[in-house]
Parts: sequence; C-alpha cells; structure tokens
Amino acid sequence: MTDAAGAGEVAAAGDAGRIIAIDVLRGLAILWVVLFHLWVDIKFLPLPTAWYYEQLWYRVRDSEWSRLPTSLSDIVLRDGYQGVPLFMMLSGMALYLSAVRRPRALSIASASAFYRARLQKILLPYWFGVALFMFVVCAVALYNAQRHGGGFVYQYHHVTFTGVTPVAPGWGEAFAAVAIVPRAFSAEWRFASPVGLWFVVLILQYYLLFPVLRPLLDRVGPWWFSLAGLTVTVVAKSVLLYNVGALIWQPAEHMAQSTSVFRVFEFTLGMSLGWLFAHRRALLEEYAGAPFDIAGVLFIGLLLHTGGSLIDDRYGYFNALADSMIVLGLTLMVLPLIVKAPGRLEATAPLRLLAWTGPISYAVLIASEPLRLITGLLRGEAAAGPGWWAFLALYVPVSLALAWPIARIFGLTAPGAKPAADPAVRAVPVAPARDSGA
Repeated sequence: MTDAAGAGEVAAAGDAGRIIAIDVLRGLAILWVVLFHLWVDIKFLPLPTAWYYEQLWYRVRDSEWSRLPTSLSDIVLRDGYQGVPLFMMLSGMALYLSAVRRPRALSIASASAFYRARLQKILLPYWFGVALFMFVVCAVALYNAQRHGGGFVYQYHHVTFTGVTPVAPGWGEAFAAVAIVPRAFSAEWRFASPVGLWFVVLILQYYLLFPVLRPLLDRVGPWWFSLAGLTVTVVAKSVLLYNVGALIWQPAEHMAQSTSVFRVFEFTLGMSLGWLFAHRRALLEEYAGAPFDIAGVLFIGLLLHTGGSLIDDRYGYFNALADSMIVLGLTLMVLPLIVKAPGRLEATAPLRLLAWTGPISYAVLIASEPLRLITGLLRGEAAAGPGWWAFLALYVPVSLALAWPIARIFGLTAPGAKPAADPAVRAVPVAPARDSGA
C-alpha cells in the first residue's frame, strides 16, 4: 500500500473529484423510480413484491412461455420502488466522502454553512416542486371544467394519476406538503401531493443523524457500524410487527417506510461503503476487482436481493429482514462499478447519459410528478392510438428536458455535468480515519 493510500484517499473521476459511478447509479435509480411511477399509474401494481415473483414461477412451471415477458416486466418495474433505498445508500456514501474531504475539526460556523447549503438544495427545489405540481393540478382541473363541466372546484377534487384516486390535496395535506415534517407523522400526510417527494422527510432525518453517526463509524469501523445499523433496523421492525401484526397495515407501513429508525441500515451501509472507499480502497479492489471476484459478488448480491424480494409479503416476521436483504443485495450488485476505475465503459453513450442524469436526479423526480397528472388526464379521456403511445415514449425524455432548467436554477447540476468522453481519474487526499482494525 502506498503512503497516500495508507493516509487514506478517494479515487475520483470527473470534475471536482466527483465519483462518476455514484452519478451513474443515481441516474439509473431515478429512471427506475420514474418508470415505476409510470407503470403503476398505467397498470396498478398493488400487491407485495413476493406475489410477482410467485407469478413468474407459476408461468415457468406451467410452461406459459408467452407470458414470461409480462411477468418479468412486472417484477423489474414493480421493484422500481427499490430505487429509493438505493438512493439512500448512495447518499450515505456520498455524504461521508464529502465530509471526509474536509478538515478533521470542523468549526460550528463551517458546519453550519455546510448543512445550510445542503438543506437549501433540498428544501428550495422541494417547495418549487410542490408549487409546480399544484399549478398543473389547477390547469388540469380548469381544462376538465371547460371540457366536461361540473365547475373548477368539483374537477379539482377529481384530478387523478390513474383515472381512479383523486390526488389534489385538501388544506391539511397542503400544509403537510409545504411543512414537510408532518409527512413523518401520518400515513395520509406522508403521501400528500406531490406523492413522489415523500422521501424528503426521510433524507432530512438522515442528515440530522449524520453528525452523530460519523464519529461512531470512525471509532468502531465499518463492519461493526453496519452490523449495528442492521440490528437496529431488524429489531425495530420486529417490534413493529409484534405490535401491529403486518407491515402492510397502518400505522406500521407508514412508520417502516418514513421513520429512519426502521430503515437506518440503508444509510449506515452507504456510510460504511464510503469509509472503505476512502480509507481501505485496496480492500474493496481485492474483493471486487478481478473478474472471478466480480462474478461472485454479483451472484451473492442477486441471491440476497431475490431472497429479500421473495420474503417481502408484508405479513410475516421475515419482513423484518426483507428490505435489508434487498438493499444489501443491490449494494453488492453495484459494488464492482463503484470500485472500478473509470474507463471506456463510462465513455459509452448509455452510461454518459446516466452520469449526466445522476446529479440532476432530484430535479428529474420533481419534473416527472406533474407529468403523472397528464397520464391521468389522458386515461380519463380514454386515450388510445398513436397519441397515447407517443406520450409514453416521450415521458422520460420530457422529464429529463424539464429537469435540466430546474436543476440549473437551484444549483443541482454537477460541475461539468456533461460527462467527458474519456473520464480522467485523480486522487483527492482526505484526512486519515482512526484505524479500527477493519
């Protein structure tokens, strides 16, 4: 190990020491989430994840080969909600790496400026997203009132994503949407419109926890730290299951998804990966660098992800483990990409697009939420034929096109957001962590 590696370093790509792999994965995760929202709005996939895996197995068993593509698409798109825990894991990693590049001893003033800047990049775009969503709700209601009658107020309360369930907020939901914090206390308020931005209340909790968690990670090392996060998550969910009976019932479902204590493993896992990336990069390369090792890591990740999905029925006690198995499996499956040095793969068109999308992923979600109202409007008009299919084909490109100016306005773009044709690698020195023997 070189002296620089011994002191701890972050191998980064692109401008300002950005890690291209994180941008690529964020881009992949947001497109997965956006397609999940679109698929749910079109097809409606209300059942637990395990049910869709069972349907795939039944069709294989019964040799219904013509129906396999539908089953596979249902699984892939139904699993799109897993883009959120993947985001949270990446957020933990990115936040640790960002903090570790700074001087070891932070003053109160510098720490305050650090968090103020980050909160501004969360809250200001969020409030803009709420305002944009409400503007489109009113526009759709006005259109329906002009075309179908019934008055603006009546049509406002009948604006939908799917043509079935109204999404326009009342006064209480509007307050919860603007104030954000109430989303954590009520299942109804959690999904206050815009629904897709519910996760903001969760990421804010992780930001509040980070100053406490980081010193703990540096003291005990990544393995014990990850195990502690897993233990807290599993124990908390087990207690919740014991008291409520099933994670599909309220208030258990709401608490398990929007309260950090019930899912903190995803964030501590990301922080631990950031620690290893910063201080034990050679160890990561040893276990996820060679082709045979990569195959093994991918296989184990796939087993964990599939196993977690199969036990994710929202009822039994195994559900205390399901989400943690899924996010650990996803992390292992993306680990080889995170560890590898940027090269020709990152210069390909698909990954360059994902790397461009990653930094503006928050803006993509903000832009796509109003488009879901257009989906509901077209379904209400019984849309069919070329116009409907053209809308579906343009849904993602339009989301990206609308997201770019939003990201520019609120400073969400990365320096040099357009990926380089041949990404350069450079090391960014960071302060050494206390050696915990990991």
